[in-house]
Amino acid sequence: MGNAIRKLRQARGLQQQSLALSVGLSRQALASLETGQSVPSTKVALLLARQLGVRVEELFWLDDEPIVEVQNSESVDPSDTTPLEPRRLLVEIDGRWVSHPIHRNQPSNLSRSADGLSLDRNHVRSLVERDRLRETVLVVGCDPALGVLSDRIRQRFPALRMSWLHATSHRALSLVVARQAHMAGLHLREPQNGEFNVPFVRRASPSLPMLVVNLARWEEGLLVARGNPKHIMGVACLARPDVRLINRPAGAGARELLERELVAAELLPEQVAGFELEAASHEELARSVAWGRADVGIGTRTMALAFDLDFLPLVEERFDLVLPLRLAEEPRFERILDTLDSRVFRDELVSIGGYDTSETGHVMAEVRGGAQATEAITQ
Repeated sequence: MGNAIRKLRQARGLQQQSLALSVGLSRQALASLETGQSVPSTKVALLLARQLGVRVEELFWLDDEPIVEVQNSESVDPSDTTPLEPRRLLVEIDGRWVSHPIHRNQPSNLSRSADGLSLDRNHVRSLVERDRLRETVLVVGCDPALGVLSDRIRQRFPALRMSWLHATSHRALSLVVARQAHMAGLHLREPQNGEFNVPFVRRASPSLPMLVVNLARWEEGLLVARGNPKHIMGVACLARPDVRLINRPAGAGARELLERELVAAELLPEQVAGFELEAASHEELARSVAWGRADVGIGTRTMALAFDLDFLPLVEERFDLVLPLRLAEEPRFERILDTLDSRVFRDELVSIGGYDTSETGHVMAEVRGGAQATEAITQ
């Protein structure tokens, strides 16, 4: 039986003697537990877990459930006392294990299984065999179609795991550049020339060559309740006192679209009621409008269809997948790109509604740093 008594005790600044006394043990008995030379009684295990502020299963495990030393995608500042999400997603990138939180405040995460349970900011108890974890490809982005792609990959290639982690476009790109994720999903538009995604990849990754592949095109616009009861006709209506907005977080493509539209309408954020009210995902935003928490929000036609909302289109956008060019030639990524380009996947996206798959699976650009980018398709 393995344990994390010493790691957790030291992380909490506890001396061996004081912890031993708090659970009714001698220092020698506690030392024997820490080194794995003895096994605790149920009572002692419960008392130790209580004193260290963790669950028993986070403190003790069987030897076939190994501890993984990880690079945490969250803050590792020693002064940060924010509790960690206990359930973790694990992925190996460039020989390092990276741990990502599975947030409980996203309803879709409640039904997904974790790869491990956090012990502290640098150690995770794995719940999946390491060989299986090494086959995991992590894609980060905001489009629910990434979940569809992950399931399709699982059906076609059972040995290949593809995990989807929700994040805004800017956050997704930063994780790939920091080598904490394999692939990022982006829908970002350069205001000056209307170019999608490639300029952002070029600036974020000046020295790491990247491949940009299209997942789909979609429309983004204003989501309002069925029948449009507030008679919202456009962005200018957001300044009305009887209209309450729900926004997306900073770094989201939808928020950047809203900010561009406000500038065009000569409106300031402070003129819009609810500008600071944020939804963590496209689904949460659409649900908030459907349930009357807000009157309007920026979202996709797909979400309007899913939640029976009216949709006022503003722009067409391109959602691309971005990955390091060096990975694209690996067999597991070739399988992912092949699935992305398959008729089965494209037909399924069309059946969901709101997706234009005419370019799905097409290479849009190879970004090789600086101003060099080889465009495969003229935008």
